[in-house]
Amino acid sequence: MEKNKYIYGASIQGIQGFIFSTNSLKDIVGGSELVEKICTTLFESNYLQGATRIINAAGNIKCVYDDLQECEKTVLEFPKTVMLAAPGITISQAVVKVTEEELKTHFASCMDLLEKKLKIQRNKPARSMTVGFMGVERSRTTGLPAITQESQEYLDEGTLKKRNLSVGGKATISLAEKSFHIKNLSPKNIALNIEDLTGKNDWVAIIHADGNGLGQILSKFSSSMEKLKDFSEKLNQATCQAARAAFKKVYTAEDYTQESSIFPFRPVVLGGDDMTMICKASLALDYVKVYLEEFENATRQKLGADNGLTACAGIAFIKSSYPFHYGYDLAETLCTQAKIVSKDPLIQKDAPVAPSSVMFYKVQGSFIESYPNMILKEKTPQKGLSFNFGPYFLHQTEEYWTIEELEDTCSILNGKEGNAAKTSIRKWMTAMHQNTEMAKQAAARSYAMLSASTKQTFQKATTPQKRTLSEDVFYPAADLLDLNTILNQRTKEG
Repeated sequence: MEKNKYIYGASIQGIQGFIFSTNSLKDIVGGSELVEKICTTLFESNYLQGATRIINAAGNIKCVYDDLQECEKTVLEFPKTVMLAAPGITISQAVVKVTEEELKTHFASCMDLLEKKLKIQRNKPARSMTVGFMGVERSRTTGLPAITQESQEYLDEGTLKKRNLSVGGKATISLAEKSFHIKNLSPKNIALNIEDLTGKNDWVAIIHADGNGLGQILSKFSSSMEKLKDFSEKLNQATCQAARAAFKKVYTAEDYTQESSIFPFRPVVLGGDDMTMICKASLALDYVKVYLEEFENATRQKLGADNGLTACAGIAFIKSSYPFHYGYDLAETLCTQAKIVSKDPLIQKDAPVAPSSVMFYKVQGSFIESYPNMILKEKTPQKGLSFNFGPYFLHQTEEYWTIEELEDTCSILNGKEGNAAKTSIRKWMTAMHQNTEMAKQAAARSYAMLSASTKQTFQKATTPQKRTLSEDVFYPAADLLDLNTILNQRTKEG
């Protein structure tokens, strides 16, 4: 009689909500380390015995059990283990029973069936383990029932578990070591206060990057368990390699002494084809540029020249007091918007995958609004006109700027003459919100008064750009001023 196999799949949900449930960086540090532990060591040490691992990264777990009892034990115990370790996170599970022959000959179909079952389970609400009576004391930051008090602060169970990992020298640093690739990394290097991520101003950046065309490439490696496992491991290695290269190039050895410096980077998620990072705002765009380039190189190197992937990213520039949860949502939305443009047939053309690109947004107000509303209020001076100039591409793309072109143009706005150009651009933008004819007159006056070296920059910032993908007309002026502020504004010492 042929022996049965059991393909187990788990999808961990609510990761970002758990990590960003407070605006305290030390709790975010603990939360990200807890999630990293769940997705790796927690499952491996307790539930991987007697199973063959396929995928185990970024909240996605898949393995094959030979023994039904071991599989049943995982299904029964793992959700509770996860929710006790990180209250607020939920988990969806599914199992597909197959024969050895089916596993070998129809592996891709078996995985498709597992994914369908997981999607069904994700739509079933999980019972929360953090619900409490109305009359109980609650955490002031999360609103969840408090279980202890530290000084004048009430802590819920999830926050306490995060705090135990990040305070008093007890921080686990596995995620930071994976992202920075520095041996013997000290907990002293890990940023635990938001001030550690700010520099000469109060701006910080939340970066979210995600791979393009993964489904297309994945289909080539789904014919067998060994190929899929190898692909998953190599993709994870490529993502980590890209993050390490970006860190080392942007934050060089001259910038720190390992014994005392606090790195102005805090990795939140790194695995699969996903990367989420909080960092000093002035370093964010350079970091993303190197990361996208290295991600392309690393995937080609590890997966083969014909299977290389690209990625898109979103950067939310926020004040240090702005809620991190909304900042992450904005970064994810910006990443999605960059993907939409990159994947358009007119942009992608005949390329196997969409080109790498990034969108950024500097949050000006203190009110929490949706991305479309922010664009409408802050970057739409008149109907049919837009200051939302991105995305910016890693490589030359028709009708769009590259990241390098954006940075080079922005750098010209520094110095005394650059300040004159910035003042003229601001006046022109103000006039654009009132009347386009007034803006033309303002542009003509400014152009006549500017020096020869800044006329070209002013003209470039205020020249309309028509695009095939939209009926609107786009101007780069606002993005140039926003980025220049992020890079050069000084409101404090640092």
